[in-house]
Amino acid sequence: MKGFGVFLLILYPGAFVDIATDQLLSLSSWQQLRIFCAGVWHNFVIVIVALVILVSLPTLLAPFYASGQSVLVTGLIEVFYCHVNYHYQPHFM
Repeated sequence: MKGFGVFLLILYPGAFVDIATDQLLSLSSWQQLRIFCAGVWHNFVIVIVALVILVSLPTLLAPFYASGQSVLVTGLIEVFYCHVNYHYQPHFM
């Protein structure tokens, strides 16, 4: 292994491992595939966790919102309807 690192890109965490090519080529094809798929697997896990959080947000945030304590519009009545055909020209001073 040549090195490794961890980073944070805006809010997305990431990590990498730099494996020496000769060490990687000395492994069997199956072991190489397992190494290459490790990053994909972790991305999949992050997506599942993010989806669970996204779906549960309404339930998690419900205690912070109140309902039935504000003005509620139940309908609109059309009081005046005027069909005037003119072109509005805005004027600036």
